[in-house]
Amino acid sequence: MMSSYSQISLTSYCPSCYANPVYGESMGESYDPATESSILNMALDYCKTWCLDQATCTGFFFQKHGNGHEICGFFTTDISNSNKV
Repeated sequence: MMSSYSQISLTSYCPSCYANPVYGESMGESYDPATESSILNMALDYCKTWCLDQATCTGFFFQKHGNGHEICGFFTTDISNSNKV
């Protein structure tokens, strides 16, 4: 069974794909976990808060594309353990 989801952009569209993050400081085009974990946490907190504010949100994910663009995806169907892969 496939889960339904929607998404929002956290950063600008290309060609400035990683600019102007809605959650604060930019991670830049690529992510360095050694120096930017606190920025990632800000992005995750933004996604989590957005999900909690939506009556139909059942879970979320964060994704940083190869060009630096960032999104949050929000599930709107059951994502119980039996549906996870």
